[in-house]
Amino acid sequence: NALEKLQLKWYKGLLGVNTRATNIAVLAEVGKYPLALDIAIKIVKYWLRIVNFDATSLVYDCYIENSLMHQAGETCWLTSVKDILYATGFQDVWIQQATDLNHAHFISNLTVKLQNIYKEQWKLDMHDDTKINLNQRNKLRTYRLFKTDYSFENYLKGVKDSNTRKAITRLRISAHSLQIEKGRHLGRPVAERKCVYCTSGEIEDEYHIIMKCAAYDNTRKREFD
Repeated sequence: NALEKLQLKWYKGLLGVNTRATNIAVLAEVGKYPLALDIAIKIVKYWLRIVNFDATSLVYDCYIENSLMHQAGETCWLTSVKDILYATGFQDVWIQQATDLNHAHFISNLTVKLQNIYKEQWKLDMHDDTKINLNQRNKLRTYRLFKTDYSFENYLKGVKDSNTRKAITRLRISAHSLQIEKGRHLGRPVAERKCVYCTSGEIEDEYHIIMKCAAYDNTRKREFD
């Protein structure tokens, strides 16, 4: 939705990557979750408030009307509440209508559960190589080798020079212009995405540039030694 797009646009601008940068990698670098998770939590928190409202209040009357719609099979706000609770394994909370429930403790558990579900899907997406077109393989093939924790990356604070910091991010999440990525957009076979800066005939990917390309021997020696 529009808010999710705005959130991603903000983080991409903050990281200095282009709009085509992979969304799940951008959020993972800053350790943030999609706004949909926050929205789901707020929906359930509001439901917890309403079920404990005074039965004579107008708000509670609206809740009863919504309950009748839900029971009649109509899609309504309560449908979302039920779907969230069932998807996270908290069916009992729905069935018991939050009776004798420690709200703060429950919301904490719900938050962790939603985050864990998202992180599991994040890992699956990073390792999804089931592309029909082999020339469009998962661009996070390098990122997934070292990004194992869903958390804010310390280099984003530690590296003070903004240009260097942005260059690191681009290299990490494959939001760069190396042949391995440029060729993907042009539809070239992976084997043809060779380095244009050396005569090795190897594919120009992140590993080649950092560890092997002869064009960067002096830089590599200065930085690694």
